[in-house]
Amino acid sequence: MPTQKLAPSKAGLAALAFARHDIGVREQPPGSNDGPQIRKWLTAAGINRPAPWCMAWLKAKFAQAGVTLGGGASVGFFEDWAVEYGHQIVQRPLAGDVVCYRFDADNWPDHVGIVEKVRALRWSGKTFVGWVQTIEGNTSSGVSGSQDNGGQVARRRRKISRAKFVRIIK
Repeated sequence: MPTQKLAPSKAGLAALAFARHDIGVREQPPGSNDGPQIRKWLTAAGINRPAPWCMAWLKAKFAQAGVTLGGGASVGFFEDWAVEYGHQIVQRPLAGDVVCYRFDADNWPDHVGIVEKVRALRWSGKTFVGWVQTIEGNTSSGVSGSQDNGGQVARRRRKISRAKFVRIIK
């Protein structure tokens, strides 16, 4: 079992505090990948709009915390950037960690959010299994609707299977 730093990231906790203020922000009009606040997040991330905006939202929260995230608008490229620049890919999530989801079978990350709380966690073999409570941009508030292009910032409860966690070291 690899050892990991078990202290939450100060930058991640600061970004989480900013993320809580966005819960309930929605696209205007619904389904448009647009709206006044979404436009600001996309523009700040250098993304032409309208466009899926989960990564732009996450980058904005870390920017508010004083950290510039790399990797462009792609969750997969963000993971690559994190490894290249010395951030940790961790198995055991903590509050403030970035969660990168793989919803389909292609093993390329589809969506991103920030861990608010770890709800249930246990070892199964050599991996952790369980649930996390997250805050995510551009998701649906429940199990219906698009999970990775759902049009709002929402608090979610998700299984951690098929997810990677990135701890921003700052």
